[in-house]
Amino acid sequence: MTEQMKMEYNSPQPPLNLRGGKGELLTHEERHILSLIRRGRENALSVPFLASMTNMNEVELRERVRHLIIEHGFCIGSSTGGKNKLPGYYLITEEEEIESVYNSLRRRGIKILQRAAKLKKISLEEVFGQGVME
Repeated sequence: MTEQMKMEYNSPQPPLNLRGGKGELLTHEERHILSLIRRGRENALSVPFLASMTNMNEVELRERVRHLIIEHGFCIGSSTGGKNKLPGYYLITEEEEIESVYNSLRRRGIKILQRAAKLKKISLEEVFGQGVME
């Protein structure tokens, strides 16, 4: 876990500072999103709800959250729901949440690559052989 993630993970309040983990200024929209997202898996907020609260469409909201995670290092988890669980975004508060999000993203990523391989009629190994981070 990076130092930024540890700070966000252990912080008692949502991160409302003006800078992200790489020192870049956060936009008004990014700060607004962070002010809405709650701590802990049990408090996840849905994409439609967050989009309506920020006057963004769902695609734009997802892209902004992705930017907060990738570019600013915020420890934001996502959930697709499930038994007694809310779907949506949340600030990760426990090591188990990190593991859960990691495992979910890894499984989804592999399944997407399997579909891509089938479409091109190539092996999964060939897909990985072509892999370049974009």
